[in-house]
This record gives sequence, C-alpha cells and structure tokens, in this order.
Amino acid sequence: MKLKYSSLILVAVVLIISLLLCLIGMQLFSIDSRNEDANSLSDIDKGNTESYDPFGKFDPPVDISIVVKEATNTIYEYAEGVNYRNNLWTWYCRDKLGINVKVLWGVEKEQAEQKMNLTIASGEIPDIMCVNDTQFMQLLKADMIMPLDDVIDKYASDEVKLSLQNEKAKVATDICRVDGKLMAIPYSICVYDSAALWYIRKDWLDNLNLPIPQSMDDLLDVIRAFDTQDPDGDGEDDTYGIALTRDIFDVGTGGCNVISFFNGFNAYPGIWLKNPDGQIVYGSIQPEVKTALKVLQELYNEGSILGDFVSYDKSKIAEDVIANKVGIFNSNLWAPVWPLQDAMLENDQAEWVVVPAVSIEGGLAMNQVNKLDLIGYNVVSKRCKNPEAFVRMLNLLYDILYCTQEGKYSEILLQGDENCWNHHWAGLYYYEAGGDNWEYETMMNAFNNGNLNEVPIFNKDRVRYAWKYLNEKDDSKWLYYTIFADPNGSYGNIRNLINSDKFIYNEFYGMKTPTMIEKLDALLKMEEETFIKIIMGAPIETFDKFVSDWKSMGGNDITREVNEKFNK
Repeated sequence: MKLKYSSLILVAVVLIISLLLCLIGMQLFSIDSRNEDANSLSDIDKGNTESYDPFGKFDPPVDISIVVKEATNTIYEYAEGVNYRNNLWTWYCRDKLGINVKVLWGVEKEQAEQKMNLTIASGEIPDIMCVNDTQFMQLLKADMIMPLDDVIDKYASDEVKLSLQNEKAKVATDICRVDGKLMAIPYSICVYDSAALWYIRKDWLDNLNLPIPQSMDDLLDVIRAFDTQDPDGDGEDDTYGIALTRDIFDVGTGGCNVISFFNGFNAYPGIWLKNPDGQIVYGSIQPEVKTALKVLQELYNEGSILGDFVSYDKSKIAEDVIANKVGIFNSNLWAPVWPLQDAMLENDQAEWVVVPAVSIEGGLAMNQVNKLDLIGYNVVSKRCKNPEAFVRMLNLLYDILYCTQEGKYSEILLQGDENCWNHHWAGLYYYEAGGDNWEYETMMNAFNNGNLNEVPIFNKDRVRYAWKYLNEKDDSKWLYYTIFADPNGSYGNIRNLINSDKFIYNEFYGMKTPTMIEKLDALLKMEEETFIKIIMGAPIETFDKFVSDWKSMGGNDITREVNEKFNK
C-alpha cells in the first residue's frame, strides 16, 4: 500500500515537471518568434555576444544623422554624381549595414569650426559628429552626449577594441574619460604627419653649382642665391628665395610654414618644452625665437621673401611653385601630393628634393612635433536612437583603413583616376593612435621587398603607383614614390630623423586648461601678428614687448596650469 502511494506521488511530480517544461518551452518559442522580426542586435540584447556580427545589417534599416566638415577635396577627381551626400560610403552603409546616413550639412574645411559651433549652440546636433576639445567640453557641460563604454564593449569589432588598447590609444582614451566614463572616441593622427621638411629645387641647385644644404648657413646661402642669381637661367629677375604665406605656422598639406627655419636656430614656437630645471615653458617666448625672427627679417629686407606674402594663401603659393617663381618652401610630408605633383607635371625640368631641418651648428636640427596628435573627439548625441549604428560605422571605417585582404572592399576602393571614396565624408574620424607611422613603414618595406601582404588595402595602390613611377616612368605617380618609397623622400627623411633621435616633443597634449579656453585664441593671434610684423620690419625689440604682454595677458596663468597638469 505504501509502495502504491509512493508511486502515485512520483507520477504526479513527473507530470508537474513535464507541464512546467512545456510552459517554459512555449514561452521560449514565443520569444524566438518575436525576435524573428527584430533587428540583428537581438542576440546582444539577450546577452549572447558570441553570435553578434559587428558588420551585420540592420533589418529594418535605421537612420543616423551626420555632418561633413570637408565637403570637397580638390586633390582627387570623383566620378560623376558623387559628392559628400551621395557616395560609396553612404551606399555601403545603406546596402551592407542597413544604415541610412542623413547628412544635415556639409561645408568647406575652413568653415567647419564656425558651423559646428552654431550647430552646438542651436541644441540640434546630429547623431554622431567629430568635434574639437573646446566643443567637446561644451557638449559635456550641456549634457548633450552619451557615455560610450557599453556600446563599445557590446558592439565594437575585436580589431577596434584592440586598437583602443595600445599604449598611445590608452593615453588618448583616458583624455576622453570624464568621471571614469568614456564620452568620446578619440581621433588622433600620426605625430610625424605634421613634421616640417624643406622642399628645394634640385635643378636650380645644380644650375648654380650649390650643394644640398647641410647646415643653416648653407640654407641661407641657397635662399639668397635663388633670389639673386637667376637659378632658372631665363635671364629675368623673376624668382625669389623662400615661399611664405600669411599662415606662417600652417602644418597642413600645401602649407608654407617657418617651423623648420625656427628649429634650425634651436627655437620651437607653439609647443611646450621642459627646461633644465624641469619646468614646462612655452617655446614661442624663448630667446632663440628672437634670433630666428631677426634672420627672417634680414631675408625679407633683402627681397628673398616675397614682399606681400601676408596676402598669400596656400593656393597662391602653389601657383608660384608651379610657375617656377620659387625654389624653397617648408611643409609637411604630404607636399608632394600638392602642389609639387602639379609642378612636376607642368615643368619636366623641375626636380624637387626633400631636405630635413638643418641646424645653425651644422648637421640635422631637432624637429618639433606633438607627443600626441589628438585632434578630434567622436561623440554620440544623447538623443541618438541607435548608438550601436555608430559603432558599426566605426567598425567599417577601421576595417577599410586597416584590412590587408586583397579585394575585400574593391567596390569602395576603386582603382584608377575616378574615385568615390573619401573618408572625410564618413562623419566620423578614426585612426589607430600611432598607426600611420606603422603604415608608412609597411609601405616602404613592401616597396623594397615586393611583398604587399602586410600593407592595408587602402595603401596597396600607393605602393603599386610608386613602382609604376620608378619602373614605367609614369610622372603622374611621382608623389607616391617620393612620399612612401624613396629613402630620400618625405617619409624616408622622417624615418631617418626617428632613427637619429632628432625629434623634440610637445610636453602638453589633451584637453585645454581653463585659461587656455578663455584666452589662448587671443594669445595665438597676437603671437602670429607680432611675428609677421617683425619679419616685415618692426624693431626686433617688439619681441620683448610681446613676451611681456603674453605673460600678463594670461600666459603666466596658462604656464602655471600646464605645470600643474604635467606634475600630476
């Protein structure tokens, strides 16, 4: 009897368990059925990160609004109908990722800061955008952007996650953290992109029997000779020594700056230096700057610097370079792209060489660059309904830039003269911190050993074009050889400077100090205006007054804040 009773209890328990399992199964089936119509993020939402595809397609599609800060690019020709609103990036996001990219506005690079300021002031910001440090702090204060830790952790590709964890990237991401939260994805470029180099007409040197400068005295001799000794041999007094523009510290492509000139006198304007006492001081107010300015003034008085250079922008200087009026200018490693490529094609006699900064003591000078070039902050609006879409776009951009698999993005990275790809149209900016240095190395190595396996697909054609210039004498590809492959070219010289430890690094980087936010723009304007006045003939003692004014108008406070930050 007891056995029979126990059997009945056991049967009842089994029935109850079976019923519960059935109910659970029905509930799971219901969940799965609902998720069939959900987008591809459903696995993430359930906590199943293993099955998540960082390049998956949203179904139904989602919208993401952006702004474009470089609406045009005069360097490249684009296929008909292609523009900042309609291009392979927007098409790929739509067709492959299920993301409809809505471009709210696009402007020229020079107008981008003002337009972004107006957009932030309106309170109607796009879903994603890349801003400068001042704008970043404004957005933080107004509580307009969201933390990104969770979406990066959940949705970023493994490659993007790793790129955010290298040594330089950690420095950059730490700057983007507020109260421990990651409020932006940093946009940093290779510090050597802004390294200044001399570009000199080698055929003019040969015409005058002058050597490639090995010292500042040699360089001064060349500048004066190019002005007075008819280097082009046309019998006309139609050349001048050195090209300058009103933007004397312009480190952008095609800019004509005076940075290498200052560096040759052991002067380092615009950066923060550690003095022998261990204090951080501002380079522009040091006595070596005064010495360099005095020599520039002498060159101007002699006519070796164009008299009305303050009316020149980089486009006007490019015209003079192409028209064989000037044989020396100072710019970054990208100058062969523009204006030198055009100059080479216009005049088959022109031969340009790349020369690093040379010292007044003789030999190579110390060259100033930033320790970290953090130039932008990718942020996501608090109102953004699909922040995961931002991460998928980030995954895609990174993969395009660094993927080495031949043909993976053949529909984006078109070969030939007609292009549809411009990464400035993506609405976000991202390079692996320090990555460009690695890229240049891989391209030079690939050119030397013929192996393209390690070269990102974005750069493979650059190596192929360098080969085409050297072996097929295709002058239209000269720029690729000069920048990426020539051991005496742009990056070849930079690599030599790296190996020779000839760089001096800006000790201050990251977010501006409080007084910088309030007063730095005015101080920088005063600095540039004063230096130009001195070059054009103002008494050299004007520099001493500038130093005094700089200190009293906020410079001393900034110096104190910089040292406090450095000592932390």
